[in-house]
Amino acid sequence: MPSLMTWMLNVVTSNRRSGASATFYNMLDIGTSSGIILLGSVAGSIGYINMYYYVIGVMIIFIAFFMFNHFVLQKKVKKQNQQEELA
Repeated sequence: MPSLMTWMLNVVTSNRRSGASATFYNMLDIGTSSGIILLGSVAGSIGYINMYYYVIGVMIIFIAFFMFNHFVLQKKVKKQNQQEELA
């Protein structure tokens, strides 16, 4: 959590840090409270073991999306920035 907050504050400009920090904490609270409600109802209907399988599936999709974004799309952005600097 502290490393995620540090990363987030390093990404935004200095005049947007208070808004980014507030958004981070609001989304953390919303995610925690909605996750409890959603996963509690899912666990009640299909059971805990199956719920954990679905959560693992969602995390695998998220990690694949992150890896694609980080390694493929960011390389394209870096190449475009380098080409703009040379021009």
